[in-house]
Amino acid sequence: MKKFISLCITAMLSAVLSSVGTQATEPASSKSEGTSTVTEREYKCTVTVYAKGSRDTWLYEGATVSGMASGGFTEDVKTDSRGRATLVWHSSPELKAIYVKGTGFGAISVKFEGRYEDGGSYTFYIDA
Repeated sequence: MKKFISLCITAMLSAVLSSVGTQATEPASSKSEGTSTVTEREYKCTVTVYAKGSRDTWLYEGATVSGMASGGFTEDVKTDSRGRATLVWHSSPELKAIYVKGTGFGAISVKFEGRYEDGGSYTFYIDA
């Protein structure tokens, strides 16, 4: 009887072990067919720059504008003839600061801290 039980256990173990090695697997090519590409969300805001001082009402064409988001900085953008630029970023819905640099030789960037949100429109005044 002990020999019979031992043979039964051996047969069951053998069946289990052989089935583990023969499990069906999907080919690699069919696994990747259902994969979808995740795209980052794009956030934008519009910035208008004016010159300060004697040219108070002048729009500042050619100023360099960039923003600081949680994931880093936006690309530098030049203002157009209306003093406007559009900042684009991907990391979070708001910018923590916007930097504006005039066109004069040796001009330094002016940092404007705040909450600049996606879809917003902001106006800045810098020294000409």
